[in-house]
Amino acid sequence: MTARYASWLRQAKRDLEYAEKSLEQGYYE
Repeated sequence: MTARYASWLRQAKRDLEYAEKSLEQGYYE
């Protein structure tokens, strides 16, 4: 269960970083 949670947490963090980057591109382009 802990490993699954850690995997989910990594995926969520990656998704969040991707969303922030796409937001920044949307603002500055």
